[in-house]
Formats: sequence, structure tokens, C-alpha cells
Amino acid sequence: MRCPTLLELPQPPAGRTGWPWTEETPQAPPTMPDGQTWPRFCIVTPSLNQGEFIEETIRSVLLQGCPNLEYIVIDGGSTDNSVEIIKNYEPWLTHWVSEPDRGQAYAINKGFRKSSGDILGWLNSDDRFLPGSLIKVATVVHEHPSVGAFVGGAYHRLSWTRDIPECRPKGLSFDDLIDWPSSHFCQPSCFFRRSAWESCGPLDEDLYIAFDLDLWLMMSQRYRFMPIAVVLSSPLAHPHAKTRARTFLMNVETGILQMRYGRQDLALKTLIPLADKCDALYPLPSGLYVERYSQLYHLLMWLKHIPIFGSLLKLLAKAWRERSASFANPA
Repeated sequence: MRCPTLLELPQPPAGRTGWPWTEETPQAPPTMPDGQTWPRFCIVTPSLNQGEFIEETIRSVLLQGCPNLEYIVIDGGSTDNSVEIIKNYEPWLTHWVSEPDRGQAYAINKGFRKSSGDILGWLNSDDRFLPGSLIKVATVVHEHPSVGAFVGGAYHRLSWTRDIPECRPKGLSFDDLIDWPSSHFCQPSCFFRRSAWESCGPLDEDLYIAFDLDLWLMMSQRYRFMPIAVVLSSPLAHPHAKTRARTFLMNVETGILQMRYGRQDLALKTLIPLADKCDALYPLPSGLYVERYSQLYHLLMWLKHIPIFGSLLKLLAKAWRERSASFANPA
């Protein structure tokens, strides 16, 4: 599908101006500069009760001026005004659905199963692409056929301040990414080839937040990641955003993945500070001998009392058991 123009889309809500309300990306030529066909993008937007933000997200995808786009919206059965907004843009969507599902990772997997694009990415329903992002990515992808994934910069929009800090990718090798707190990048600015997805996907649906990191780690073991020296997206940081509202959970899942990929040293660096915070809530029974790494017991006990962490607790306990020999015999 060719991206629509600004005039073809519904009028923006009153008072909304600028990108992507009253501004658009100019339409790209029918073919690339060397005469070849533009690669087909597939963008999936998972959503649940994001009516406050989703229209901006949808418009930021549709107004990319891209000649070859699949855009799929997977809504998890929203009860706000999300479905009404999605229906307004239905003529330009490759596919959309609103029905209860098993969470964000499930929705993204579901969207990609319905796609045929060459270059894949997902954009959450409170984030947005910047003007011209897809054309910039397509050009770099075309010039580097041996690279599996591409990562650009991002501007974080903070709902409570005018500050817009910039996030650019640092190291992108497996050894860099496994130390995620020191080398993270913004997921909306990452795009990957279908071949990389088909060999490394789908997303792990047992993970609540860090399913993207799991995918990056898997891909970085098999494919080269390449930085793109431009800012491609603008995630919105607001109090209900998952990575902000669930920071504790994000760090726990990062530790789980570090154990899963054999870096228990980094897992301990990530998890033990969290376990220390649990000491006051769930202290060890009086007189129990505390070995060097048994702080993780606190973390397990703390998670046990929170229903949302049920599957997470199982993952952490499994990873912990797999590495128990290393914990029992520290260097």
C-alpha cells in the first residue's frame, strides 16, 4: 500500500497541529534512486485502552510517504474510544482487530504472522515515528544487504516536562546488549529483516516487558546490528507507560535474560540490588544461614506476593536453578 497524503486522512482533532496532525512527509518517488522497488515495510501496533494516544501513533505511520507499507493494528479488546479511532483509519490499514488477547508480545506475534513485509518493526500505541523515518531506514537497508537489524536514535517525550533527552544506540554486539542497563536503545527505532525475524522470533510471550531484549539478544548472536545516525522515533514517557510504571519488573526480566544467556555475573549485578530492597518487606526467618547470593531468596519471596509476576517467578526460579552451581561456588 502507498502511504496516504495528509489530505486523504481524517481531519485532526481541534487544536492539534504540527507533526503528524497538520504536517506530513513528502511522498517518495515510485522507485528507489537506482530504479529498484522500495522494500515493503510491515509495522505492527499493539494496543489496549490507549485512546488518548493511538491516533497520533497511527498518523505518524501513515504519513511517512512510503510507497510500500503494510500497517497492522492489534487491539486487545479496548473499552475506551480506541476502536472508534482505529475505524476512522481503516481504509489505510492492512489489517486490524480488536479482541481479548494474551498481552503485548502475543499481539505483536499475531500481527507479524499476518504480514509479508521485508522490513519489520513495531510501534507501541503511545509512541510515534518522526517524519521520513521509514524512507531513511529503507535507504540504509538497501545499501547494506548483509545486515540483519538497524537501530536509530530516539527523542524521549516526557509528559511532565519540556525536556526532550535523546537516546542513541551505543554498542550493538551481543556482548554489549547483554549488559542492557549500560547499552540500551529505544525499541521503536529498531527495524529488522524478515529473515532475522523468521530465524529468531517469535517474541517470548511469558515475558511482560523485556521480550524485545530477548529478541535483540537472539538476533545479535546470528546477525549484525547496524546503527543509523539519525533520530527515527519519539517514544512518550508518561506515568502509565510500562517501562516507567513497571521499572522493577523490567529490571527483574533483564536479570532473567542475563541468566538465560549465560551471564550470571551480570544477572547478579542487576538482581541483587532489587533483592536488597525487599529485605525490609520479607526478611529471612530468624537464625537462617544466609549464603553469598541468597539475597535472591528475598526477590523470589517478594515476587510471590504479586499476581502479575506468576509466570515471571517461574522463569526466575528456573534460571536460578540452572545457575545454582555457579552461585554455590562463587569465584
